[in-house]
Amino acid sequence: MFKNNEYILKGDIEIRGEFAFMMRKLKLIFDTGWEIYYIAGIVGSIQGVCIEPEKSNIEPFKIFSNEINNHESEIKMSYIICMLLTSPEDEKKENAFKYYTPFEGNEAASERSRENCRVFNKYVLGGIKFLYDNLLNDNVSQDIKKENYKIDDEDKLIKAIHAFVGKININVEPGEINESLLE
Repeated sequence: MFKNNEYILKGDIEIRGEFAFMMRKLKLIFDTGWEIYYIAGIVGSIQGVCIEPEKSNIEPFKIFSNEINNHESEIKMSYIICMLLTSPEDEKKENAFKYYTPFEGNEAASERSRENCRVFNKYVLGGIKFLYDNLLNDNVSQDIKKENYKIDDEDKLIKAIHAFVGKININVEPGEINESLLE
């Protein structure tokens, strides 16, 4: 499912199987693949939908590393929310704010980061399925016009995310990991 991407902010993302099909359909609503990936991580976590990746001959849906790099803070926020919602209580802060990237010379820490990213990507799949099922079900015509289903108020989503983060008393600036939270 996520080829060549052991960490959330490293390399291209290739979404495979039925989820590649769903991503193409969701692009009728969202402008870019990174937006779907970002929102799906949050939605999957909130809804508690975690799906194992699958192998398939369907052409993968690709999100290129330059898109990931250009939207690092948003994707990192999605990952942080996922880890805070889904990690065991005693691991929440470390998983959310520390273990998402490789650790030079520390294979155990790097493996924990890889496992957290695998978990996050399973919630992304759950979010993709949830979004697809709830926005593009069988009752929706195949000739959907993007404008008819456009999410008009992106600020509303961003405000909801910031309100959520505020409720759990975390102060994270975009693009910044607050190491003091690990103490």
